[in-house]
Amino acid sequence: MKVIHDPVHGTIRISRFEEALIQTPQFQRLRGIEQLAMSHFVYPGANHTRFEHSLGTMQMAGRIADQLGLSRDERALVRVGGLLHDIGHPAFSHAVEAILRRNPLYQPVLQKKTFSSHEDFTQYIIEEILSRDEEVLRRAPDSSKDYFTIFSHIAVGDAFGAPSYLAQIISGDIDADRIDFLMRDSYHTGVSLGLIDVNQILESLVLEGGRVLLGGEDGYSEEMALVAAESILTARAHHYSAIIHNPTTQAARAMLLYALEGSLDKIISKMKKEDKTNKNSVSKIIMDFFLKSTDADIFSFIRTHGGRTEQKLITRLKEGRICPLIMRFNFSRLHPQTRTALAIITQNGHAKKKFEETLARRIQDRCNTPALVDLDLASGLPKTIRVKTNDEEGFFYDNSALANGLIRAISRQISLCIFTQKKKNTPPVEEMLEEIKTLSRQLLGFIREETPIKLEAILLIFQSLNKLFSQEIDTSCF
Repeated sequence: MKVIHDPVHGTIRISRFEEALIQTPQFQRLRGIEQLAMSHFVYPGANHTRFEHSLGTMQMAGRIADQLGLSRDERALVRVGGLLHDIGHPAFSHAVEAILRRNPLYQPVLQKKTFSSHEDFTQYIIEEILSRDEEVLRRAPDSSKDYFTIFSHIAVGDAFGAPSYLAQIISGDIDADRIDFLMRDSYHTGVSLGLIDVNQILESLVLEGGRVLLGGEDGYSEEMALVAAESILTARAHHYSAIIHNPTTQAARAMLLYALEGSLDKIISKMKKEDKTNKNSVSKIIMDFFLKSTDADIFSFIRTHGGRTEQKLITRLKEGRICPLIMRFNFSRLHPQTRTALAIITQNGHAKKKFEETLARRIQDRCNTPALVDLDLASGLPKTIRVKTNDEEGFFYDNSALANGLIRAISRQISLCIFTQKKKNTPPVEEMLEEIKTLSRQLLGFIREETPIKLEAILLIFQSLNKLFSQEIDTSCF
């Protein structure tokens, strides 16, 4: 059994099958994909990659399996699920993945299935590529197609015939993925996200009725189980505030996304001129982003196919000359109705792209300098976590006032940033708020009614409506 030394988890022992998976080109690609794309401009130590995060998730999944008393076979399944859960991530992670949501026509279709997220690519890699690797098959406990299908679903949080708790360990409210990235991101950025007591969290997990719950043997241990879960929520709230919604990071992500989309548009325009437009050609490029490319490959792609504007943006990124922030709007600075509209818009990638591009053009016309806009809403809120107290099962939020407050804080984390290449002729804040309000209302008409709205957006909508009604009541009192 091989040993790997990790700065977060210490010694990680890997099986021969796990080693074979790690040595595949598909997994080795993760060495070239940063976990926190563009955060190194703010936190120089944030150069850790999806490679070590995947190893850490595997380790945490194994520890959770041990705590729950799972069988040897189930433990092996969740460890492999944790190891491969991010193998379908594109270069620059979520920054590039956004292209699929923003440009539905770019979404590849293989075997009559539309690929719209990194989870789709993860399953494809496991079921269609790794399942045919000779060394992987030689070391696998079971070389059947069904075996690879099972852990491909576990890797993306879908039980698919296996016990639901196996998928819950990888992608649940308190899961191996979340625990590792919060600890690892804190370690490498130097940002304290609060105390994450892994041992206490593990001791608080129980398996009952085929589900993973929080619980304890007595009143005190039940209280400590709540404390452990609250620590995860606290870390998640700080993670968004300090890292994800840092304006410099948002600026760098916006620059990269604009340059990449511009390069893709130029390829398509060239194809049209040459009468060679072929959706399969574009799909092949997108597939490579998720299956073959590293962060460095994306830069090379933009340098090869981008125009003058795209080249300038990449050069600025390479030299650390990030576009300066001229204005930022968060929950408290936006009108409740505007918050509601923006929360819905963020759930529709195409509408979000239209909003950002239209607002950027209007600012550019006013300021006479190129502008970029980045709109982001916190995601990944715990949804179904349950606790067992006094032999009764209930929702975590019904048993923890602190959890209620933390959920409220996370769901309010909306960040709308405006950047320009030069700080000059900044428009008045009041004018920009009115522009944002008008544009967001207009775009709501382009969003189909059946577009699903995620929990994060629903919570923000309720909070905005509550504040709006409160303001109306207060006004009427006078």
